[in-house]
Formats: sequence, structure tokens, C-alpha cells
Amino acid sequence: MGLPQIWRKRHGIRRGAYEPRRRHASLSGLLLAALVIFISSLFPFQSRWERVRPVNPPRFTAFPPPHLTHWAKAYWAKHNWGEGWYEGGFARAVRPTTDGGFIVSGINSPLVSDPWVVDSEIQIMKLTEKGQLEWQRLFNLYYAGTWYRYLTEEPRSVCETADGGFLVAVGWNGWFDHSWLLKLDRQGVQEWQRKIGLNPCAMITTFDQGFVILAKTEETGTEHGILKLDPAGNIEWLRSYRPQDQYVVTNPRSVIQARDGGYVAAGWIEWSGYEEDPWVMKVDPAGNIEWQWRYGGGRDRAYDIRQTDEGGYIVAGTTYSPGSTNTDALIIKLDAFGKVEWQRSYGSPPNNYEPRCIIQESDGGYLVAGEGRGTSYSYSDRWGLLIKLDRAGDVLWQRYYPSEMALGFVAIQPAGDGGHILLGSKDIAQVVYHIASNGYVSLFCPPSQTPEISSTLISAPPVMTSASAYPLLIAFEDSDELRPVTRPFNTETLCESVQFDLDVSASDGGTTDPPPGSYAIDEGLEVRVRAAPEPPYTFSHWSGDIKDNQKTANPMTVYMDGDKSVQAHFLRKYTLTLSASAGGTTEPAPGTYEFVAGMNADIRAIPAADYVFLGWTGDVMGTEKDSNPVRITMDRDKSIQAAFLRRIYAPLAFQGRKVLNRSLFQTEYINVLSWEPNPANTGIAKYRVFLTVGTAETLLAELGAQTFSYQHRGVGKDVEYLYALCAVDSQGSEGERARVTAK
Repeated sequence: MGLPQIWRKRHGIRRGAYEPRRRHASLSGLLLAALVIFISSLFPFQSRWERVRPVNPPRFTAFPPPHLTHWAKAYWAKHNWGEGWYEGGFARAVRPTTDGGFIVSGINSPLVSDPWVVDSEIQIMKLTEKGQLEWQRLFNLYYAGTWYRYLTEEPRSVCETADGGFLVAVGWNGWFDHSWLLKLDRQGVQEWQRKIGLNPCAMITTFDQGFVILAKTEETGTEHGILKLDPAGNIEWLRSYRPQDQYVVTNPRSVIQARDGGYVAAGWIEWSGYEEDPWVMKVDPAGNIEWQWRYGGGRDRAYDIRQTDEGGYIVAGTTYSPGSTNTDALIIKLDAFGKVEWQRSYGSPPNNYEPRCIIQESDGGYLVAGEGRGTSYSYSDRWGLLIKLDRAGDVLWQRYYPSEMALGFVAIQPAGDGGHILLGSKDIAQVVYHIASNGYVSLFCPPSQTPEISSTLISAPPVMTSASAYPLLIAFEDSDELRPVTRPFNTETLCESVQFDLDVSASDGGTTDPPPGSYAIDEGLEVRVRAAPEPPYTFSHWSGDIKDNQKTANPMTVYMDGDKSVQAHFLRKYTLTLSASAGGTTEPAPGTYEFVAGMNADIRAIPAADYVFLGWTGDVMGTEKDSNPVRITMDRDKSIQAAFLRRIYAPLAFQGRKVLNRSLFQTEYINVLSWEPNPANTGIAKYRVFLTVGTAETLLAELGAQTFSYQHRGVGKDVEYLYALCAVDSQGSEGERARVTAK
């Protein structure tokens, strides 16, 4: 399995689409940064947007780190700024594509001379995984022989099709029956367009590679429907749903396919008196209602719904309770049957928080994205909002991207590397963010983390609602009213992560994980590197750009705030095998030990009771065989053994006397030696008698184990003799000496 992009070597591998590149600041980038800082000083949002590097910047820990090339980019069509009225661009939907890139839909508002004329163009963009524009397409309404500029068509959703192309659901904020399905090939070239008799609000790809469209099916908004299409875009079925209360207006906004194959729709319903309640409906795979509930109480809305890992649902919306002067975020956790597990509001008065989308992350928590506003409605008082919640809905962190970076986010999708893709708008452009898992693009353009958001538990119970479902027949009509429009297009990088080089090397005797080489790593990453010794070597230390407290750590971490170089060092390792004969042990205990080359090992022999140390055998120099303790220098594998002998005590009552022996033939003096056996000894085979002269001993006799006397004949009359006596066991080992002088 290949290394992730962030770990691919710079050398020896042909650079391809997934090969990392070093990023350097360009002159244009520096000028852009200076311009952003100047502009921000003019707006009151500056306190929310820190442009200095944080004192304690957040760090990502990775081993190995994933492919993290984060960026934030803006996209817009060029217009004549010299005259007329300019509306701006608005984002609508983003989806990941099978090639690793993204497809984006939005609105582009061209230049018109009349500020009361509402005009828009459908804008579809195909981006690479790094945000590079592959192609963009613009479409506008050509009606009755002229470009029609009095209604707003919106590409509410875009999905990739099985053939690699794209299907766009176009709705209207004007005439109800002017909505389309637009089919593009993989290069964005139109294949067909069909006029449909309903107003799409959201579209998803289904498990069978078909599509489901959540739409309004009646012009007054009192009915909504679900349209099922096959992979070719043909109608399979359509169900319309009419609330029993004729004064209820439904505003569907989000649809997902549940794991059981059914569909779950979310939005809000409007009651008389300007009351609004979040609403969720579950239908089976054929569109039959299984359950539906409304939640909240006051002026609350639901904008997005996702299924959670345990089979329930998470809903993101807004709450504007009676008596409140600001809008708060509303998050509702539902079980698999739509019943509330918990619901919370999130806010920081007097600011307004309006989530538009939510996603569950791999840790079980949730990432909420949307728009934040101050007390005014000016562009400078709006910001992109990002909130991280744990599984229970508690706030872990919040991020605020200022108006010059984003006026708000409308969609969020996983990016496949632990990060996420955010879609939003700013001024005249649509913006796409590729953020890290902590909500950052780069430490050089960090979002603000203040003000703090507080959360409040909401106890309003859900209310079961009812509606009648019935099949609805519509016919698609081929159309050519949406015509391509050609305009120059701009792309601007708002922020991008910087990469630094990390050079990893190793001395003889081991390697590293990742392997030695040169790597391009995103700034701000805290990268973990492990030293892997090869037998018979051991890890010693790190050298290079390493903090003192990391030099002997394994694995160790390197904080990437510049180019870094680290080297792992290894030392040869030898084994020392210790053993001991019966009657004793060693310190350290008998066994096999590892020592780095050149180290000294001090070993001590410890005899047991009634035993004595005899000496060392094995890899011990001759002069050291009787040393205790002994020092062994480890320059190769060695083995030594401590030898012990059971203690043989000296015989008791050892006596010697000189006697005269007279006979007919001679006269001689005899030294008569006698002793008694020592009862502490066992297994004695014989006794040895020695004559001691100075330090030398001469064996005089070996006597049986039952002999306890010896006569040394022919000694001198006036000579003093020194004798030594020892017991000998069956192994031939001599015991302690008893000594006596015979006069």
C-alpha cells in the first residue's frame, strides 16, 4: 500500500497528481495579505479575526500524517465594474466527485442597469482536490426570444451521475412552473435539459445510482413532494404530501436516504401568526409516510438533517424564541423514530447564529457550519461560522471566518483526509474551503476563536403531525430555455497552508518510520517519527532539529514551523549470558542481557549457605577468573558461569606430637598426627596430609575416609614441622585446612 501524499518522497518517485510540492509565498500572495490586513482595519469585525500567529497554535498530531494541503479559494465571473448595478454571487451546493475533486453549484449575478431587476445565472464549477478550477459553466434563461432578467433561477443541488457527468436541479424564486433538470457531461457540456412541474429544494444520489428530489409541488407552498428518478433521470414515482391543516405552509430544505432504503426530509412549517416549527418526515422506499414530527415552539427552522452512526438523526437549524432579540443555532438529536433525545440552542448575544448544514465526524461528534451576524446587516458584520460539538452536543470549539474570507457557509462535505470541504459566499464570489479537522486552513490565517458560545438545553416536546400522501403525475418537457453564457472567470486564493521540508535519515543499524527521505509537510503539523533498530542494534538518540526533551524519545515529535532535519542514531548491541553452578547465583541473576558495544558489565557471584565461590568459567580473562565481582567489557557476545563448591570444613582436634621409636636395629623420631572427622561434612572420600614449608605444601599421604591418624617417620629430633590436613569429597575437591605444629 502506497504512502499517503504527505509522506511521498520528493526524490526517486516521478511526480504525479498526488506528489507533494513545496509551497512558497509569492509576491502576489504577499500583496493580497497586505490588502486584506488594510481592508480589515476598516471594519468592526477585526476583533474576531486575528492576523498574528497564535502564541499557542493548535497542533495536528499524525503518524504518519494524512495528505493535508488545505486552502480557501474564491471563484467569480468577471464583469464590467464601470457602470450599472452588481448583485454578487451566491453558493448553493457542493459534492465530492469520484476523481477526488468537487462539483459546485451556485448563482452568478451579472451586471444590470436596473437595481430592481433580479437576474441570475446558473453557475457550475468542477474543482480538483486542491481547488484548481477544471471548468466552469454559466447558464441563463432565454425566454420568448430574449434573455429574461426578471426572475431568479437557482441550481439548488448538483449530483454526479453514473456516467461521470452531472445532474443539476434548478429551482425558481419566481414562477412556480419554471424549474429544470439539467444534464451535463463530465466536461460540463449540456446533454439535455427538461422542464419539470415542481420546484426542487434538494436532490441526492440514491443507493441504486438514481436520484431523489425534495420539492414543493404546489405554488402556495401548502404541499411538498418527493420525486424518485432512475439513473438516466426518468421518473420512477412521485408522491405529494398535503398537511391536514389547510393553513400550514411547508418549507422543505433537506433530504437524505436512510440506511433502510427509505427517505427522511426536513424543513419547517409555517402556522398562522408567524409561528414556525422544524419538521421531519420519514417515508419508506416507495414514498409512503412512516412518521413525521414537528419540534420547537416559536420561530424555529430546520435547514439540514443527517443520519447518525447509531441509526438516529441530527438536525441543524435556527431558533428565534418569543422575547428574544437574536437568532440562535438549534441542534436536535433524534432517535431512529424521530423522537427527541436532546435539543440545544447555541448563541452569544447579541450576535446571531444561523447554521445551514451539519455533519457527523468519525469521533461521533458533529461539525456545524453556517452564518454569523452582528447587530447590523452590513457585509462587514457577517462571518463564516463553524462549531464543533461532542456526541452529547457540548461545544468543543468554535471558529469565526471574517467577512473578507466568508459571509457564511451553506454546505459541508467530508474531504476524505480527515478534513472537510466548506462552501460559502463572500462579496461577489463563491468560496470553497478545504479545512483541517480542527477548522483551520493555515496557522498563518487562523480564524478567531472568540466570542465563546454557550448552549442551552431545550425541553419543548415534539408534536406528531399528519398529512395525506397521494401519487402525483407530472410529465417532463424537453427544453432549451437555459442557454450557455460565456464570461471570463476569476480564481483567487484567500489562504493556503504552507509546506516545509522534513529530512529524515538514520545511521547504520536501523531505519525510521516513515523511511529515511525528504518529505513536504504542512506547516503547523506536529509530526511523529519512530526509530526502528535492526538486530543486533539498539536505538541511541536523535540529532538535528530536535528539542532536548525529545532527543532520546522514541517515537519523537517534530513541530513543523520551518524546514527540519533529524537523524536517528543506533548502537551495536551484544548479549551476555550468565549462569551459575549448583550452590549459588549471580547478581544480576542468571539469564541473557543486552549491552551496547563498549559497555562494562559488573557481575558478582553469590554462594549459597554451606557453599563457596570457586571461580569463573567461560569468556573471562585468566587474570579475572577468581575475581569477585568481575568486570566484563562487551566487545562481542559473551557467556560466563560462576562455579560454586559445597563447603568442606576442616577436620577437628588436629594434633601432632614427636615420639622416639627404639628397636634392635635403629632409633628414629616419628611425628604422630591425629584428628577427628567434622560432623558438618558429608560425602568425604579421603583425607590429605601436607607438609608445609614456607608457602609450599608437599603432599605426604592420602588416607581413607575412616583413617584419622598418620605417622610421619624419620623426622629430625630438634626440627619443628608444620602440617596441613584437609578432607576431600568424591569429586576430588579439597576442603578447609587444619594446621598443626609437631615439635
